[in-house]
Amino acid sequence: MEKEIVESVIEQKLTAQDFPSSDLELIEMISTLLLEGRANCGLNLLENLECSWPENRNALFLKGLCLAQLKRYDEAIVHFFDSFEQFPNPPMPLLIEIANCQYELGQFLDAANTLASTELVTQKPSSKLYLKQAGILYYKLQLFVECIDALERYIETHTDDAYVYEVLASAFEIKNRPLDAIKTYQKALKHGARSAQACRNIAVILTKLDQRRLALRYLEQAAKLDPTYDDPCNKFMCAASILEFDKRATYQQEALDYSLQTTAYCEPFPLFFATDDPKHLLKANTAHSKKFDTASIQVGKKTITNGILKIGYMSADFKNHATTYLIEELIRNHDRSKFVVYAFDFSPPDAGTQFHNIREAFDEFIDLSNLSDASAAKTIANLDVDILIDLKGYTRSSRPGILSYRPAPVQINYLGYPGTMGNPNIDYIIGDSIVTPIDEAENFSEKIIELTSCYQPNMPTREVAKIEPKSVHGLPDDKFIFCCFNHHWKWTQEILNTWKLILDYCPESVLWVLKPIHEINLDLVLKKAGMDPDRVISAPLLPINKHLARIGHANLFLDTFPCGGHTTASDSIRSGVPVLCLRGNSFHSRVSASIMTHASCSEFVCSNVTEYLSKATDVYNNPESLAKTQEKLRSFGSANHPFNIQTTVKQLEKAFSAIANDFPVINHKKISP
Repeated sequence: MEKEIVESVIEQKLTAQDFPSSDLELIEMISTLLLEGRANCGLNLLENLECSWPENRNALFLKGLCLAQLKRYDEAIVHFFDSFEQFPNPPMPLLIEIANCQYELGQFLDAANTLASTELVTQKPSSKLYLKQAGILYYKLQLFVECIDALERYIETHTDDAYVYEVLASAFEIKNRPLDAIKTYQKALKHGARSAQACRNIAVILTKLDQRRLALRYLEQAAKLDPTYDDPCNKFMCAASILEFDKRATYQQEALDYSLQTTAYCEPFPLFFATDDPKHLLKANTAHSKKFDTASIQVGKKTITNGILKIGYMSADFKNHATTYLIEELIRNHDRSKFVVYAFDFSPPDAGTQFHNIREAFDEFIDLSNLSDASAAKTIANLDVDILIDLKGYTRSSRPGILSYRPAPVQINYLGYPGTMGNPNIDYIIGDSIVTPIDEAENFSEKIIELTSCYQPNMPTREVAKIEPKSVHGLPDDKFIFCCFNHHWKWTQEILNTWKLILDYCPESVLWVLKPIHEINLDLVLKKAGMDPDRVISAPLLPINKHLARIGHANLFLDTFPCGGHTTASDSIRSGVPVLCLRGNSFHSRVSASIMTHASCSEFVCSNVTEYLSKATDVYNNPESLAKTQEKLRSFGSANHPFNIQTTVKQLEKAFSAIANDFPVINHKKISP
């Protein structure tokens, strides 16, 4: 930034009337030293001249530049302010440098206020270089709307600045303007941007737009252009999404190796579909968490309130989303004589968020979407929240940076991320005896809250549409219907091979699966696996109330592995359809096992593929036994059934009270019935 300021000083001369010729000579001399990275020499020169140039505003400004280049920001800002006071109309480079020093000193609000000052915004420079500097600083401050405004005005006349295009594209991406982001990254490529990085960034956006095949091409291109921008985790996820099993296998191994070697671009979430090794997942998530442990101060209080506890739930999914379907009734049933319940929402713009019913379930609903992580954390802290529950983890649109400011004395990972976050700013993870047994605590960075009930809450009163005949869904009336409504990126070659054997052993049956949402020729995939496409029926995506109505036509849900059904599993048992699953070694591979065990149907939890295959054929051959199981599931009879929401609420509230009573001690908690 100092180099750009000095170049602008030389270019504009800060207008002739601002400087006498002797000042200009000094400016050019110091400018040369700064451009050469010789700030010490410039500082020595200025100190030697101080006796003859006392209180000279230009000398003070130049001395500030030297000190800033030497990262002596506290001293630099003093000289900048001394210079500022002597200018009738302070030049923009001076204001920009003051804001930069404030930013580097952690005075983020002061930096933003300086950028927004009247002196700055009312000036009309002959050059737009200031807009670039301001836009970049706005980006650092996470003021993305202001960043976009400044940089869009800058590129009106500076159309070949690749770096600005990259920053602007990133701001578009953050503000959920994906098409603008892609176009801007493409302009960055055109004007000589680091092409591997731009390709990777385009791929990330395409992934969010569910254009996985094209995204994979950009990821592969990025890896060829520069191996340091290789992203095996996302390559694996894209290959899995389009059912390219050969590439899936290759990139899976690359992702597993890569996730332990570097944190450059590795997102841990795809690893849930690659492994159930808890130690590997802990290492990968711990490495990833270091990106977000950057705040230097704790903005929240350090004590917990005696009496009514203030509980905050933080998410981007308070809308038509699986998390909301699970949690809405939990929020409504919290005991308001003991708890005040806040929502902290940072949902991206979405038609499904504006008037969603869950907003009314909270005592107060606070929008953080336009705030920086630091400002969001202060907003939470100002409400004196005692326990902050993060419902996102490292999933799409998550904001773990907020947690690094410690806005609450206790912070919890719950529900949205099925595993450890490896994050030192998270104190607890909420689970149960199946997904997070305390005797496996070494696999979690958090202390464990082990509920007696199923960790997953549910909403038994959800609206269900009118049930339509099987024929409406393309289902036969006289066949046994196996189903799997997990998304296809959870499919593996081994699972597909097992389903093929199940259909072979159960000739009067069909398999009902969710229609792939990506560019996939499903018939071709099935034929490669030796399956008859005529025995596999696709179910299109439907609104949730219509989906819940159709599930009951199935007889048995065949779960995937290593990542099984979560919400899809509880949706299934709600309709009386048991879930046949494999119990793995980690949280995400045990969710279905937890659901079936707490619904008193643990006989559907298998330890290996052979047992899974045997149980599927046994259920097929014993319709009377299946009917009894279906009735048990629909009755919600067991005390800890996932749909007995009152049990889950009481368990969670016991946990919150135990946390408050023990604070500041943070330890494992096994909640009694």
